[in-house]
Amino acid sequence: MSRDSLKSHWNTAKRRAKIAGLRWHDLRRHAISVMFEVKDLDVPTVQLISGHRNPMILLNVYTKLNPEKLVKKLG
Repeated sequence: MSRDSLKSHWNTAKRRAKIAGLRWHDLRRHAISVMFEVKDLDVPTVQLISGHRNPMILLNVYTKLNPEKLVKKLG
């Protein structure tokens, strides 16, 4: 699949779903947050899955942890 083909399918899917402003990269950020919050995976595991070489970029850019969930975990 070419880059242009993927972009075309992505835009068609967004239009049909009536979703504006969603970027492909937003899905990556969400998936990484789910790996930390829901799946409770550790940094090295998520780093391996996501392909990030620098764990600081992984943590600073891609994780937007939910404070309410964090409070529940801490009890």
